[in-house]
Amino acid sequence: MSKYNLFRNHSYIFQKEEYNVSRYLSYLLKSPIPINAEKVDKLRLTPKMYWIIVASLIEVILSWSIIYMLTNHNPLSLLWGISYVVFFPFYIILGLYTKKPIEVLNKQIVIKKCRKRILALKKNGLKVIAITGSYGKTTTKTFIKQLLEKKYKVYATPKSYNTLFGIAQPTFKLEVVKSVLDYLSNDVEYFIVEMGAYSLNDIKILTDAFPPDMSVLTGISSVHLERFKTLDKIIKAKTELIRKTPKGNKIFLNISNKYIKSIARKYENDYQILTYSDKDSNAKLYGRITQATPHKTTIEINCSNRQDTLTTSIIGKGNILNLCGAMLVALECSVDIDNISNSVSNMLNIESRMQLIDDGTGILLINNGYSSNFMSFKQSIATLEMFENYYKVLVTPGIFEAGKKTYDLHYKLGKKITKSIDLVILLTGKNNIQQIEGLLEGMKSSNYPQEKITKISKIEDFMFVVKRKNLVPCVVLFENDLPDIYNT
Repeated sequence: MSKYNLFRNHSYIFQKEEYNVSRYLSYLLKSPIPINAEKVDKLRLTPKMYWIIVASLIEVILSWSIIYMLTNHNPLSLLWGISYVVFFPFYIILGLYTKKPIEVLNKQIVIKKCRKRILALKKNGLKVIAITGSYGKTTTKTFIKQLLEKKYKVYATPKSYNTLFGIAQPTFKLEVVKSVLDYLSNDVEYFIVEMGAYSLNDIKILTDAFPPDMSVLTGISSVHLERFKTLDKIIKAKTELIRKTPKGNKIFLNISNKYIKSIARKYENDYQILTYSDKDSNAKLYGRITQATPHKTTIEINCSNRQDTLTTSIIGKGNILNLCGAMLVALECSVDIDNISNSVSNMLNIESRMQLIDDGTGILLINNGYSSNFMSFKQSIATLEMFENYYKVLVTPGIFEAGKKTYDLHYKLGKKITKSIDLVILLTGKNNIQQIEGLLEGMKSSNYPQEKITKISKIEDFMFVVKRKNLVPCVVLFENDLPDIYNT
């Protein structure tokens, strides 16, 4: 069974950590023998992963052969071959480095081929909309696509793909890049590109490959602090997108975020700064929720001295803010408000992003399980509190990749949990001890009733707890799915 297949589990974790050796080793320090790692996602047998697996097998055969000969064919040297199980992390890392030279070459080929292809399509009228931020990228991208495709031929990068190779989707011949962006037809009018950043210069590389005509910055927070180390580096990394957008072009900024509000002032003389917000009525597009039910949200938007009221099945304060950004982009791309209103009314919840699931049992589930961060956690709590006539239940393991600020951030989140939430279920594990401690102390400091807090070690146990406490009808918010991925 793959559940206990150490080779497969190690390979999956290495791939999930984006082949970053230090993060892979950090994971192994906490869980030396990963089991059942593929709960949410699955190992993708990509050409890179095939290479690593084959290379590691060749390495163990060569190492065993050398030792076998050096020990004068001692049968005990066979134990070295068996040790492949124990030393698999070493072999898999070595396998990665055997591919490094060709990867460096392929990366440069991909950048050049993508840039050439995009510039050629721009001669046909293509516009590239680039999106980055600490949160809200995929949701905003999806909303923009749905609003623009009423009028234009649009392509958006699929799922949460936001890296060079994920966007380029290269094909290979003899391990060298043959083609890129084969999915883009010559008549595409808008290409919406989600750009991720895990270190400085990541977005610079992406903008070299996919030169933007307009850009969207959705929000900045301490997400990936474990990788960037400081918030200043996160801000510098995200604003690479602005600096790589041609001066004078349109930049869409979420000024509900305090860091982006400062960025807007910094760049206002160099670009067409277009702002959106659910807090600041001075934004170009100001949207606020006027009514929220489990199945419908009513939004009042004010843009260019015009007021409109729209309804949608999309729920969640964060989602609605992302929708405001998408509407502003659509308006600036000459989509009229009637088409926007029609599209908004027919939008569906996005999987694992404040996705409402109603199975008719009286227990509504809100799946916000893609990946949480400090800001989205706060927005989720605020959304949960909006449900009237329902018991409110929060299920969470906390957030990850917060580095040294893990405890402090969770302490602050614990203080945000108010008495209107009827039950907090903490999903505990060996990899989220600081998260749980921070949440507990934060709730304690704000005098949240201790009898309203329960701990479980298996996610499926939440239903037993809810029914035992007779909390029906209720709405249950699942905030973050990372423990399922990382086996906490």
